[in-house]
Amino acid sequence: MSNTLTIAMDLKPMDTLWICDIRRATLQNEVEHVTRHYGVGDVFLAAPLAIEYRNELQGYADRPVGLDPSVFCEVTGDEAFDPLSRLRLDPLPLQAAASWRRTVDFVKDSVLSQPEAAANPLLVGSAQRLLAATLLHGYGMEPAEHAEIRRDATSASVRRAVAFIQNNPELDISVADIARAAHVSVRAVQLAFRRHLDTTPMRYLRRVRLDLARTDLQAADRVDGTTVTAVAMRWGFADLSRFAAEFRAAYGEHPHVTLRRTGD
Repeated sequence: MSNTLTIAMDLKPMDTLWICDIRRATLQNEVEHVTRHYGVGDVFLAAPLAIEYRNELQGYADRPVGLDPSVFCEVTGDEAFDPLSRLRLDPLPLQAAASWRRTVDFVKDSVLSQPEAAANPLLVGSAQRLLAATLLHGYGMEPAEHAEIRRDATSASVRRAVAFIQNNPELDISVADIARAAHVSVRAVQLAFRRHLDTTPMRYLRRVRLDLARTDLQAADRVDGTTVTAVAMRWGFADLSRFAAEFRAAYGEHPHVTLRRTGD
């Protein structure tokens, strides 16, 4: 979004969180009688939910990203997560802002630029949670680990989580979904996977999907037009170069080799 004018706007409350990345000139926000000034290079939450605010823009250009508040609940595993009290309106630190831009570029290039990927719920859901997690990390929102979390990080929790993942790999699963299936908190299931499997829940899910992608490639009919790209996207792999690298590391060959050998 860009303009070359000076514009003042009184805006109604929004139900979407908008994160802005200023590329040119300035923006001034007034929220609950507090005025904040943003300039080139600033990445920030434009306004909190459910509150009226005022904007003044001068020769402004930015790259806004809108996220539904429910995505933050999925990332944190906290159904009562309140962005109003947890996310700040101040700009992200410089390093966190750079990380945000890289994440937005990745989502734009690997998901939004490809119609097939943009229509895939696995890819879209993962992209939204990646953006939300990047923002939370940028603001230093990782929760502390405490005794209850360590107590719940059991092998039984891992077994319940693994069973859920293996039974539902085609669904748009978040770490919060895995934690609910394991009957523990997000932090507890993350610690349990690290402790007992030396991985994370989402990496485990990714490996399950990688195995299923390999199975699809091995079972493909040469005349049915199956492609590595289609199989990768079916299982939520938007970045094909990363998919190929993970596939080769896991199985010792490029996915195209697996597909070509079908029927031999």
